[in-house]
Amino acid sequence: MKKMLLTVYDSDDMHDEEEHDSYNAEIQMAGTGIVRIDWGDESAIETHNLSAFNSEEELMKAVFKGINGYTRLDNYFHWFRDKADHTITITGENILLLDCGYMNLSNLDVSKNTALKVLYCNENELTSLDVSKNIALVELACNYGKITKLDVSGCITLNKLFCYYNKLTELDVSENTALNKLDCYDNKLTNLDISNNTLLKELYCEKNQLTSLDINKNTILVSLNCSKNQLSSLDISKNIELNNILCSNNLLSGDILNILFETLPIGEEKEGFNYIKSESWRIPAFKDNLICIKGNPGTNSCKKFTAKSRGWTFFYLSYNKDIILDR
Repeated sequence: MKKMLLTVYDSDDMHDEEEHDSYNAEIQMAGTGIVRIDWGDESAIETHNLSAFNSEEELMKAVFKGINGYTRLDNYFHWFRDKADHTITITGENILLLDCGYMNLSNLDVSKNTALKVLYCNENELTSLDVSKNIALVELACNYGKITKLDVSGCITLNKLFCYYNKLTELDVSENTALNKLDCYDNKLTNLDISNNTLLKELYCEKNQLTSLDINKNTILVSLNCSKNQLSSLDISKNIELNNILCSNNLLSGDILNILFETLPIGEEKEGFNYIKSESWRIPAFKDNLICIKGNPGTNSCKKFTAKSRGWTFFYLSYNKDIILDR
C-alpha cells in the first residue's frame, strides 16, 4: 500500500471566532480500491472503499470541467479534539485525485503516490512542494500559499499548473512539455522560460518581476496576461492564434506598442467560449480579439488605429473586474 503524509498544524484560522478546543479537517479523494486514513490523534484508523470513476477517461473529463464538475468525490471529515499539530497518514494503492486544501498543512508528502493524477492543495501553509515523483500528474493547484520552492520536474504529463499567490522566485517548467495552461500570477518571478512548452495555450504571469518574456516558441498560445511586470518589449509575431492580450502596467513605449500592433494576428470571431483571466478572476468575454495596454508609458502616444484595423478591440478592467471597451 502506498502512503502519503499530511502534517496539519493548529492556528486561529482553524477555529470560529468563539474559543474552541477542536477543529475540523476535510479531505476529498477519488480512485479505486481501499484507502486507510490515520488522523494522527490516536483515533481509530478508518478504512474506506473509494468510489471509482468507470474509467480514467471519465475521471479526466470531470477534472477538465473544474472542481465544480465533480459529482462523485469521496469526502472524509474529522474533528480534532485538541489544538495540537497532527500528521495525517493516508494509505491506498490507487488514489487518483486528492484535494487537501484549506487545512493549514505545513507539510505534504505524496512522493509514493505515483498514480496520482490530480492534486489540489490550495490555501495551506506549505513553504515547499515536491511532486517530481508524481509522474502521472495531470493537474496541480497549489494557490494562495507561502511556497518558495516548487518542484514539478518529472511531471511530463502535467497539463495544467496553477500556483498563483505564492512566493516563488523561480519556476522550472522545462520538463512539463504537455503543459496547456500555466497560471503563476502574483509571485516573485524574475525569469520564466517556457521555450519547451510548445503546447501552451494559456499563460497568466501577471504581477511578477519579469523584465523579459519570450513566447516565440509558443505558437498556439491563445490567451496571454503578462500585466504588472517590468517588460520593455513584447514580441508576438509568432503567436498567430492569440485571441486576447493583457500587457498593461509594464514599460512598453509607444514605438514598441506600435510594432506589437503591426504583428497582431488578423482578428476574427472564433467558435467557443472566450474569457479574460485577471488575478484570480475568470471573466466572461462577449467578443474575441481583445487587448489591454493601460498603464504603459506609450499607452497614450501609440497608434491604436493599427490594432483596430486588424480587428482588435481595446479594453480595460473596472474595479469590479468588468470588461470596459475603450472606444
